[in-house]
Amino acid sequence: MTLPRLITGACCSTHTHTSRISRRIIPTVVIYWKQKYSTRSSPTADVKSGVNLENIFSDKNKERVKKSLLSIQPVRTIEDIVKPKHKPLKINHDAAVIIPLCVVNDEPSVLFTLRSSSLRKHRGEVSFPGGRKDDSDPDLIYTAVRETWEELGIPKEKIDVWGPLSPAPNKYGTSFTTPVLAYCGHIDISKLVPNEDEVEVVFTRTIESIIKKENIASTQWKYGRGYTMPVFIGGEYRIWGLTAIFLHQALIVLAPGLYTNKVRHNP
Repeated sequence: MTLPRLITGACCSTHTHTSRISRRIIPTVVIYWKQKYSTRSSPTADVKSGVNLENIFSDKNKERVKKSLLSIQPVRTIEDIVKPKHKPLKINHDAAVIIPLCVVNDEPSVLFTLRSSSLRKHRGEVSFPGGRKDDSDPDLIYTAVRETWEELGIPKEKIDVWGPLSPAPNKYGTSFTTPVLAYCGHIDISKLVPNEDEVEVVFTRTIESIIKKENIASTQWKYGRGYTMPVFIGGEYRIWGLTAIFLHQALIVLAPGLYTNKVRHNP
């Protein structure tokens, strides 16, 4: 991975907006990427849509969001990965994840997991609950809901699916993952029962903290024709990769006017 805009600094992450459940403490190194920092505060409401942090999970916003989910394309596409004149890549499998919207301590939040350090792939990475589609799964929404139950013990009856967003490829272009936006209600993560074989930590970030301009950064990759991805900092764990791509997609439709980050690639 090429890090042309890397800025290192002391670890200054805050725990103010973060809750977590962990079986053990994991040393975390926070890397500060070049930030799109502004001294202006983030907006508290969008005039056009009427969305604010108090009604962001309302039925009215839900219906508006459902109409727009597939209109937002991921910042990384298969065209970004496959170099010109190269043969198309073979897709090995499909996968799906749930983007779990929730309320924690009366604040609209998003739930994340830290993958177990014992896993063969993507160990110790921040992710959303999900996984590969089984042959017996009727569709990818079913896959995402099933995996959320298997990883966190959240029953399907508590998962209000709003709908799928556009899928994105992994960094090699050999698989596609479909993010599914869903509302999981009030969550007390201390009462969740994470699968210890897959999940090391469960934590949440408030939407208010995620959308703050000083907590949004970016990183460039030069794989294929190159692309730029968002990075979310300001919490105990840095959110990047596919998880950041999906979070960015979701926030664009979920919080118009509140989330104003624009990801532009400058080779």
